[in-house]
Amino acid sequence: MTPFVSILIPCYNAQRWVGQAIESALLQTWAEKEVIVVDDGSTDRSLDIIKSFGDRIKWETDRIAEATQPAIFC
Repeated sequence: MTPFVSILIPCYNAQRWVGQAIESALLQTWAEKEVIVVDDGSTDRSLDIIKSFGDRIKWETDRIAEATQPAIFC
């Protein structure tokens, strides 16, 4: 059985890099993986970029009004 890997990407006002970081994580060849992006209340377009990846990633934000996915971290 292949181990499951979680790729965690922290983000704060990183609109310039966050899309590329997510793409890189998604392109990894490890079969059993999840990509989790944690936005620390960015005030730039970071959250819009994160959301554009849809259900291919999990994400959480400190923006209370924007948090639409409950975070479940074990």
